[in-house]
Amino acid sequence: MNDKRINEVIQIKDNKLIIDEKDLNYLITDVNTVKNSIEEFDKKLRSTLLEAMTTYGISKYDLDDYIISLVVGKPEETFDEDAFLDNESDDVCNLFVNFKEEQVFNMEKLQKNFPDVYKSCLDVNEVYEIDTKTLSKLRPDIYQKYITYAASTRKTTIAIKEKKKK
Repeated sequence: MNDKRINEVIQIKDNKLIIDEKDLNYLITDVNTVKNSIEEFDKKLRSTLLEAMTTYGISKYDLDDYIISLVVGKPEETFDEDAFLDNESDDVCNLFVNFKEEQVFNMEKLQKNFPDVYKSCLDVNEVYEIDTKTLSKLRPDIYQKYITYAASTRKTTIAIKEKKKK
């Protein structure tokens, strides 16, 4: 298919658009057929590569123009903050826990005490955030005690990346 063929189907004559509907329908159908065929071929290629690479334990394949890699879902990691705070000493917690105050609107207090004064109804609550990144680097022994892993729900797939031209 080329531009000449497109220009035969879609023309402008005397400031009017003229479309050969039958041929345009054929061209669009033809394009979609080719596109679907290419997509099916791509799926088959990736599926075959995935099967071969996993069967033979290959995680990366380096070609002249492309790098083919297995993309494996990583397990999800969860840090149990409550257990950390309950079990670790205050000295350890103070190194990795940042406490801050946050204001929370208390509707009951507003209704009971000061219906027209908003600021008097703000409660101050202490909230915390554990610096798990620093904890995992400085004290991996402690960090690992509070980690649970859940298997990844992502399927292993194939990534095909084009190498940068030099």
